[in-house]
Amino acid sequence: MMLSLTSRTSKTASAALGIRRFVFAAGAALFASACAASGPTSDAPTSDDPTSDAPTRDGEWITLFDNGEWGDGLEVWISREGVFPVDEQNIFTLTDDGLIQIYGPEPELVEDALLMTKQDYENYRFVVEYKWGSAQFNRLDAPLNSGILYHVFAEPTGEDPADPTIPRLGSTASYFAPVEGPPFADGPRKENSFGGWTRSIEYQMRLGQGGFSRVIGTHALATVGEDGHYTPAIEGGEVEERGALKGQPFGFTAREAYDSETDWNVAEVIVNGDAARHLINGREVLVMEDFRVLDFATQKLMPLKSGRVGVQAEGAELYVRSIKLLPL
Repeated sequence: MMLSLTSRTSKTASAALGIRRFVFAAGAALFASACAASGPTSDAPTSDDPTSDAPTRDGEWITLFDNGEWGDGLEVWISREGVFPVDEQNIFTLTDDGLIQIYGPEPELVEDALLMTKQDYENYRFVVEYKWGSAQFNRLDAPLNSGILYHVFAEPTGEDPADPTIPRLGSTASYFAPVEGPPFADGPRKENSFGGWTRSIEYQMRLGQGGFSRVIGTHALATVGEDGHYTPAIEGGEVEERGALKGQPFGFTAREAYDSETDWNVAEVIVNGDAARHLINGREVLVMEDFRVLDFATQKLMPLKSGRVGVQAEGAELYVRSIKLLPL
């Protein structure tokens, strides 16, 4: 059941959202039962967990990066540069102790970038273990910043995928194409690039905001309490929308931040088509659904149920020791 854009806080919308959230939660519970050997769904796999790669009823963990080794499923988009294999770029580099370092202390290149899957996914768990470094190279008046982008969206063009200077996902997408102008500054920019990022849903990893969301050229619904934070409907939250239409807020504030500035964090997003749960260090902090994407030609919203997923580089030093994905 699709919710009307005008039904922001209506009883009908609240009931519909409650029903869909119940179905999503029930599916997650069934999945958790199926994965009992590797712990409950809120216990994200870590590089220290020998059972995290155990087969489940629905699939097997895909190790995209772990213990200093790249899997086969990632590539890197770099703003104003294009797309590169992981071993032919210098923003996501490897340390001697087997970690990914996003920007070193003296990086040769500081650009916005995305370490992303080579293929689309629809239903999955995506888990990143990360720890903040000390360096910050831009956005100096803001907290240390990174994130997970999922349901990365654009249309294929059929142009040469071997040439990183040619848009591979359409002229209105900034991924897979150079972006004009400096990142997040006034000046010429590719049309509809949303400040250098293409249409997607973001799991915010900005320090102190772990699990918050941004909807970038997209749309989502969640239940929100009087304090403006995500609040389950059973606790009094009312349906609100965020998204691509003018005048709407840019994302949802999670109910509480549980991320650490000094210790390792585990960011997890559990995606079920047009709905997702955000967890930080094993705690669920946000549930969203009714994902849709803005069609530039018609300025209408279309269903959004799949896309690529990856980890952002946004001007702050970050260490990553594991990236895993479990198709559901």
